[in-house]
Amino acid sequence: MVRHRVEHIETVPDETLRRFAEQALTALQALQGMTVNAAHAAGEEHLAGRIAFGHRADLTVLAGDPLTVAATELPDLPVMLTVVDGRITHRDASL
Repeated sequence: MVRHRVEHIETVPDETLRRFAEQALTALQALQGMTVNAAHAAGEEHLAGRIAFGHRADLTVLAGDPLTVAATELPDLPVMLTVVDGRITHRDASL
């Protein structure tokens, strides 16, 4: 994922900020775009995109709820567990 950062927000015209805000995704829309919708776009909705029986077990567990934390805190949410194709590839020492 590529993140674009505006280094000097005070130099961005208010109209530009409003336009960005109008185009912003909600946290749920972003999550769906990286899961269910991505699987559908790849023609793999029967294999991936959700936690369900018969689907690949690819998932990431974060230390907080990405749907409720502030957008500015999302990049700093610690990854607690990562599972790829049913195998644990990362486990935080606290688990």
